[in-house]
Amino acid sequence: MEDKTSIDIFRKYFERQLEYARKTLDKSENLNQPFITLSRLTGAGDINFPEKLVHALNGIDTKTESPWMFLDKDILEVVLEEHNLPKEISKYMPEGKISEIQDVIEQLFGLHPSEYKLIKKVSDTILHLSHLGNIVLVGRGANIITRNNFNGIHIRLIDSFDNRSENIQSYFGLSKVEAAKLIEKEDSGRAVYVKKHFNKDINNSSQYSLVLNFEFLNVEDAIRLICHEVIRIRNRIRS
Repeated sequence: MEDKTSIDIFRKYFERQLEYARKTLDKSENLNQPFITLSRLTGAGDINFPEKLVHALNGIDTKTESPWMFLDKDILEVVLEEHNLPKEISKYMPEGKISEIQDVIEQLFGLHPSEYKLIKKVSDTILHLSHLGNIVLVGRGANIITRNNFNGIHIRLIDSFDNRSENIQSYFGLSKVEAAKLIEKEDSGRAVYVKKHFNKDINNSSQYSLVLNFEFLNVEDAIRLICHEVIRIRNRIRS
């Protein structure tokens, strides 16, 4: 999916969610939608897992006015440049929620100011989008940032190294050695990011609602489990 197409899709999502927020501003269900955070070992499951999950959600989660979409780290950086999201969304945030992320950011002593500013901007946007809901937030410590928003499902995808290597080789057309190097680089980078900026271990299973191991599950079953949980949360919200 190219950036332009991704941004266009996000813009439509954003406009729909803000319109829903405006219509329900004085109602209890305002900004009370399910959302998903997705963390993964490199190559675990299908490489296109977020897209497939969103496709399935849009087929089964029919009690919503706005389709689901996913936001990964690359698209997020483009979105941040094109939209003043925290300022726009903050008008519709439940009182007191905006300050939650500051509790996380205040742990970041010693950061270079420019890095601090970027991490806070990304984290604020992730938090705000979680309250708009109907979104899959991929990476960037989203499960930690949104931990106090109780309508979220925090997913961790894992698999054996051999399976992950095969997935990477097949998808990117890499050799076994090249795939191993990519896995090591990506896994290490993600772990360092979460440890440095949030002082958490990305592999700690207690930080997730569901840890899905593709040595024992196929992609279809994993997606079915997540969709079931989304519907459960949707029904709880509406009850």
